[in-house]
Amino acid sequence: MAREHVTLPVYMAYCAIAGALRPWNREGSRAIVTLEVQDDYYTPLYTQAARVFAAGIWRPNEWEDSHVFEWSAKSGRDEVQAEKSQRAIFLSPPEYRLTEENRLFSDAVIPMGPRTRRHAEAALRRAKLPVDESTIDLLMSEPWSRLSKAFQDRRGPLQALDRLRQTRGQNSKDADSETTESTGPTLAEMHGIGPALDWGNNLAKDLADYRAGVIGWKDVDGGVLISGPPGGGKTMFASALANTCQVPIVFGSVSRWQEAGALDEHLKAMRNSFAEAKARAPSILFIDEVDTIGNRMEADRNRGYMRGVIAGLLELLDGFERRAGVVVLGACNYPQLVDPAIRRPGRLDRHLEIAPPDAQSRLAILGFHAGLDLDGDQAEKFEFATDGFSGAEIERLVRDAKRVARRRSETLSADHIVEQLPSVTVLPEDLLHCIAVHEAGHALVGFEIGHGQIADIKISSFRMDGSSRPLGQVEIERAAPRRRTKTA
Repeated sequence: MAREHVTLPVYMAYCAIAGALRPWNREGSRAIVTLEVQDDYYTPLYTQAARVFAAGIWRPNEWEDSHVFEWSAKSGRDEVQAEKSQRAIFLSPPEYRLTEENRLFSDAVIPMGPRTRRHAEAALRRAKLPVDESTIDLLMSEPWSRLSKAFQDRRGPLQALDRLRQTRGQNSKDADSETTESTGPTLAEMHGIGPALDWGNNLAKDLADYRAGVIGWKDVDGGVLISGPPGGGKTMFASALANTCQVPIVFGSVSRWQEAGALDEHLKAMRNSFAEAKARAPSILFIDEVDTIGNRMEADRNRGYMRGVIAGLLELLDGFERRAGVVVLGACNYPQLVDPAIRRPGRLDRHLEIAPPDAQSRLAILGFHAGLDLDGDQAEKFEFATDGFSGAEIERLVRDAKRVARRRSETLSADHIVEQLPSVTVLPEDLLHCIAVHEAGHALVGFEIGHGQIADIKISSFRMDGSSRPLGQVEIERAAPRRRTKTA
C-alpha cells in the first residue's frame, strides 16, 4: 500500500474494512463480499479504502477500480461486472436495505462497525505523528466529510490537522457553551413570512427537547416542503431556522447532484449529502430546487433517468429511523410539480409557503445585509418603495449602495440606501388632505351600509414614479353573511 496515495482518514476506513474482510485478506482470493456499513459512513472515503484493500489482495493485472461497488436500486450492471470477474466488494450504505437477491448474490454479508480509537491510533502511527488523546478525539468526533476535505494528497498530515483544528474553532460550537456564533439572522429577526415562522419556532423547541431526551425523534417533524417565488427568502429562512435551532445546516441541490454525472454518480452525490447531515446530527438538510427533480408520471426521453433519481430520493427519505436527527427541508418554486410520492406521510408531508416579506421583515433584511437601521421618513420611504421586494432584491439594493459608497470613498449610510430606491415623489400636504378625506368617505359609507367593521385606514406619503399603486385604502372586516328575507 503506497503511503503517498492513502490519506489518514482513508487509512482509518481501510482499517475497518480490513478487519471485516480478514478471512479474504490473502493474495489471489476470489469472492464477492458485501460490507453492511453503519451510520458512520462516507461514500468517497470508504470507496477509496475498499479499492486500496482490493488492490492488495488481487494481483494488479486482475484488478480494476470497478471491482468496488455500492448497492443501490440500480445495481444490475454492477452485478454483471462482478460476476464476470468473480471478485468484488459491495458497500451497503446505511440508507439502503439489502434485498434477499443481494444477499443470495453475495458470498458473504458482513456487518462493519464504525471507526474506533484503535483505527485512529494506527493511522497516526503510519503517518509518523504523535499519538495523543486530543488528536484521537479530534479524528473520532469530526464528520468523515470534513476529514476528507482536510487531508489531501498535496497537504501534509500535520498541516491538515492544524487546518482542521482552526476551522473547528471557527465553525463548531463550544461544548461548554449554550450559545453559538451566529452567521446570519434568526427567526426572531424575520417577520411576515406566514405559518413557516410558527412552525420553525416549534421545531426549535422540539429539537431542544429531543437533545434533552424529553421526546423521541418520532415526535419531531422530520421533513417539510417550503415553497415561494424565486428570491423569496427560502434559503434565508433555512439559515435562520438552523441558527434558531442551534444546529448545523447542510446545503444540497438537485442541480448540483446532477452535475456529478451519470445516474450512479448522481445518486452517490445525493447519498453523500444525507450522510454528511447524518454525521452532524442533529442537523438540517436543505434541498434546493426539489421541484426540478420531476414527476414519475412525466413521459420524455429522460424518464428512466429521473425515475431512478426519484426512487433514490424516496429511499433516503423513507429511512426515518436511520436518519434520526436530520430534518429535511425541500425548497421549490412550484410545489404542484413535486412528485406526490415525495409528499407522502413520513417524507416531506408538510407544506409551508414562504410569503413575501412584510415591511418589518424588509427592514430586518436590510439591517442584516447593510448593518444599518433606518428611522423616520427614511424608513417610511424604504417600506413604500420596496413593497413586494424579495430578500434577494433587497440584498441587491444593498450591494449597489455599497458600490456607490466605495466609488465615493464614503462610509455606507442610510442616504446611500435611499438613493438606490426606486424613484418616489413626496406628496404635498394639500394632496394628502384630499386623499385622507376620500378614504374617510369610503370608511363612513362602508360603516353606514353595514358592509363590515373598519379595520384600518391607510394613506401613503409617497407616490412611486410610473406606478399606478393606490395612494390610500380602507381595510374592512366583512360581516358574517346574513340570511336574506323578503324585507332585507
